Amino acid sequence: MVKQLGREWSYLYAAVEPLTGESVALQAPDVHTETMNVFLGMLSGTLGPLDHAVLLMDQAGWHKSRRPHTPDNVTVLYLPPYSPELNPVERLWGHLRRW
Repeated sequence: MVKQLGREWSYLYAAVEPLTGESVALQAPDVHTETMNVFLGMLSGTLGPLDHAVLLMDQAGWHKSRRPHTPDNVTVLYLPPYSPELNPVERLWGHLRRW
């Protein structure tokens, strides 16, 4: 009998422009500040010279560490603690977990 002894996890950092549906995402094997900084750099690089992104995030530890590097063309707004219902991406994560 074959038995699954563990799970392999993958993490997705993503941002979606609500009006157009354009998105940028990074799949990573872990979550920490360095990976968050890579994602912020990717997001920044997708913006035009006159564009500015406002990124809504929860207050996960890797979102608010002492070493984040937020590019000049990205502004981060933090949601109140323990309020996943205010974060639209939580519906997407719930849908993906059901797969």
